[in-house]
Amino acid sequence: MKKQLLPMLLLVMLLGTMVVPAYAVDGGTINANMTNKPEIYNEYAQILEIRDATPDKLQKMGLTEQDVNAFEQNFKDSLLTRALQSEERLEALGYSSEEIAIFQKYAEGAELTSVELLAISGTCTGEISRHTFTDRTVSFSYSWTWDKCPLTTTTDAAATRWIGYDVNGYSIGLTRANRVARIYYYKGQTYDHSTYATFQEKLDANTESALIPVYKVGAVPADDMYAKSGSIMITASLESGVTNSIYYVQVAGIYGHNELGISTPSLSISAPMAVSISYTTIGVNNIAGRQAIINASGCRYV
Repeated sequence: MKKQLLPMLLLVMLLGTMVVPAYAVDGGTINANMTNKPEIYNEYAQILEIRDATPDKLQKMGLTEQDVNAFEQNFKDSLLTRALQSEERLEALGYSSEEIAIFQKYAEGAELTSVELLAISGTCTGEISRHTFTDRTVSFSYSWTWDKCPLTTTTDAAATRWIGYDVNGYSIGLTRANRVARIYYYKGQTYDHSTYATFQEKLDANTESALIPVYKVGAVPADDMYAKSGSIMITASLESGVTNSIYYVQVAGIYGHNELGISTPSLSISAPMAVSISYTTIGVNNIAGRQAIINASGCRYV
């Protein structure tokens, strides 16, 4: 029975690693409570996906065989480094007693199953929320959450991009009026404090990206903290002189997980009139991606 369940579990996890594609959409009638399955990313599931990918799929993902080898080696190195940490530090990083036991088994030289590797790897989800909506101004947020500290802890980033449309489906100048990015640090599964994130400048007027220091070392291992969650909240308004009203807004959000730590995540925009965004820095994995349509009725994922 376990052999039958394992492929199904892995498939469910792998489906969560796929990037949400861009769709042609209209405002439509939106149910405020309508959502789809969250975009889920797991560190080990991602390794499985790229390891089993065909050359054509790797090319579409922008990866080479050398990249795959680098990601796999980094995962193994990070896993062993984490396994050798004290129980107090592992607790501070959000692991349960069962997960700590898996790490201890690995540190003693045991080979872990895929289910165990999935359990001790970090899982991240993303979400877009609508806060206010008028015919001139809209506010929304992209938020992300880890279930525990990821294995790779350098500087990550999160970004959001938006495009406003009028009732006829024409894009209108909807620029940022205010922005706030916050990071919430935890000891274990307990909230400790929050900080404002640093925004990356020189981006488009309808695009924001913020840097996320993932890990903070405490005076003692039990005081270590990690960035468990965070959000970018945007208030955007029509530019002066625009007479059309906002009918709906297309919003995208993405989290850039810096797995190799080579350099700071750098954001790329697919096209001037497209909402899709991604981080293109070598070693940065685009995860927890979401796209949504927001209007006066609510928020709908696409």
